[in-house]
This record gives sequence, C-alpha cells and structure tokens, in this order.
Amino acid sequence: MLSVGILCQIATLFDSWETMWPGFILAVAVGLLELYLFGSRNRWLLIPIFILTGLSGLFFAAYAVGALLGKLSHLQPLIVLAFIAAGIGLLLFRKKENVYRQPWE
Repeated sequence: MLSVGILCQIATLFDSWETMWPGFILAVAVGLLELYLFGSRNRWLLIPIFILTGLSGLFFAAYAVGALLGKLSHLQPLIVLAFIAAGIGLLLFRKKENVYRQPWE
C-alpha cells in the first residue's frame, strides 16, 4: 500500500498518470518482496517478483522513450537524416577485411 501511495502521489504531483501506470505492476512485486523478506523466505516467491519487476521496468522504459520522442517530434526530420547519414557513413568508411585469411593468422 505504501508503494501505491507513493506512486499515486508522484503521478498526481507531476500529472503523469499515462506514464506511471507500470508502477502498479511494480507495487505487486514490492508486496511480494516484503512477503518474501518478512515471511518464511520461500524461494519460489522470487520468480514472480523478478518477472513483475522486469515487466514494470520494461514498460517504464518504453513509455519513457515514447515520452522523450514525443517531446522531440519537431526534430524528427533531422533525426531521420542523421540516421541516413550514419548508415551511408558506415557503408562508405567500413574497414576492409581479408576474407581469405586463415584463422591462425
């Protein structure tokens, strides 16, 4: 309940409900971790703890990248041109390797 309260407080303060929803998945993982730490130390509880924590981290990262790219949407043509220039640079300036080289050389 403490982690959900902190999550709701942060989401309310910064008006970021659309990016903070993975915190509710993390709150379940925190509750299970508390059950593991203060309970009988059942090793099998670690499996859902790690799965839920990983899912929450993955969703937080995806939504953070999406929010960051949303803020940079006016720079989208420049980002595309930079990726195209980097690809052309990789093709033109790549290091030539000897294909017929022996493995022991």
